[in-house]
Formats: sequence, structure tokens, C-alpha cells
Amino acid sequence: DGTYHCGCDPEYELQADGHSCELKSSCNFKCQNNGKCFDGKCVCTSNFEGEYCEKDKNECDQSIFVHGCSYGCINTYGSYECICPDGYRRLADKRTCVVSLKISFHYRLNYLIM
Repeated sequence: DGTYHCGCDPEYELQADGHSCELKSSCNFKCQNNGKCFDGKCVCTSNFEGEYCEKDKNECDQSIFVHGCSYGCINTYGSYECICPDGYRRLADKRTCVVSLKISFHYRLNYLIM
């Protein structure tokens, strides 16, 4: 009937036009979250893990020496945030908690009034 079907050698893949072949990429899958393909495997950024870099790494589960939060840590997608208890605030490093001056003055005023 005059129709034909193209095929490609194993290291090539048939393109959308149905008749041309191109060399396959070294990864036959998509690396996610800015992961890079290397030797047929995804190499993930430090905040993700999994075969395709599809899983958010919980930095808060790691040692304080990894995340550096002096009080507490909340995991966010692709990152984390350090938190402080009530009456404390974060320094510019966004990791260290110190007593809030507002609370400190409040207690001094209460002491003087009594």
C-alpha cells in the first residue's frame, strides 16, 4: 500500500517527524528541581534527593551543624527557615536567636512600676 515505518538504531531515537533519528541523551528521564544529568543519572542540588531529584530534602532532620539554626527549624520546599521562640528575634544571619529588646524593656518597666 506504499506506507512505511521508520526505525532507529538502539542509541538513537525517532523524532516527532516520524522519519529522522537523533542520538539519545544520556538520561532517558527528566531530572527535576534543577538536577543535572551525568552518566545517565540525575545529580541533585543540595536541597533535593531521589532518583529524579523529585524529593524535597528535609534539612531540619540534619544536624544543627548543617542548617545552623540556634533554636528551631521549619522545612520548606527546597529550603528551610530558622525560627525563634516568643520573645526572641533572628539576627541578620537569619539563624541566631537573641532576646528581643522590646520584651526586655517591657519587663524593666513592669519592675519599676511595682
